[in-house]
Amino acid sequence: KELVVVNVHNSAYDKGGVIKAQQMEYIRNFCLEEYEKGNYVLLGGDWNQCPPDFPFDQLAAQNPFAYSQINIEKDFLPNEWTWCYDQDTPTNRKNRTAYVEGESFVTIIDFFLISPNIEMLDIETIDMGFDYSDHQPVRASFKLL
Repeated sequence: KELVVVNVHNSAYDKGGVIKAQQMEYIRNFCLEEYEKGNYVLLGGDWNQCPPDFPFDQLAAQNPFAYSQINIEKDFLPNEWTWCYDQDTPTNRKNRTAYVEGESFVTIIDFFLISPNIEMLDIETIDMGFDYSDHQPVRASFKLL
C-alpha cells in the first residue's frame, strides 16, 4: 500500500461553477481509483467550498456583504470517506476589507478528506487572528488502519 497525499487548492473565482465541477470530478475519480488500488488517500488544503452539511455562516458574527459559500455535495464520495475539520474555528476570512474580529465574514474552507482505511486522531485550526493571511493553518494527525 502507498500513502497518497494530495494538496488541494480549488478555484475560488469560477462564475457558473464549471471549473470547480471539473476539479471535483477529477478529485472524485482520483480518490476512488487510488483507494481501489488499496492505497491510503489523504487530501487537504483550500477547497474553496465548505464541507458537506457545514452551515457556511455558522461561525460568522454577521453577514455584512451577503456572502455565501457553496458546500461540497453530501454524496460526493461514499459515506465511508471522512471529512475532517475543526468546526469551532474558522479557516478563512473574506478579504474585501481589512479583518475586524467579530465583524468580518469567516467560514471553513480548509480541511481534509480521508479514505476509509485512515482514522483521524485529532484536528485543530490554529487561530492566529488572520494576522498573516486570509487563511489559518489546520493541524491534524491520522492513523493508517
